[in-house]
Amino acid sequence: MVPKEKIITTRYNIILFIVILFFETIKSILEYKEEQDIIIDKLFNYDFFIGVVVVIVLFVASSTVGVLVIRSFWERFISQIFQIRILTINEAVSIMLVLWIVSIN
Repeated sequence: MVPKEKIITTRYNIILFIVILFFETIKSILEYKEEQDIIIDKLFNYDFFIGVVVVIVLFVASSTVGVLVIRSFWERFISQIFQIRILTINEAVSIMLVLWIVSIN
């Protein structure tokens, strides 16, 4: 059975934009700013355990969304252009980890 061809649509681009907003929101929550307390600092000051749980939940959520974005983009764009197979979840995780390692500065 041949899988249904997926294409990039306006709806898909809107979803990607929402994902970018999600990542930027998480980044702004966790980003250190000297001049003011950030939300996560206030949370850690209130209760350290809750702060750790929130950071872990944000990491898992953003990692999951990242893997899904990579896999869907691959299915809709890369595999269509180069006529290659779609990714498995494990391959999408590997690509995300490699991109994360390369982007660390």
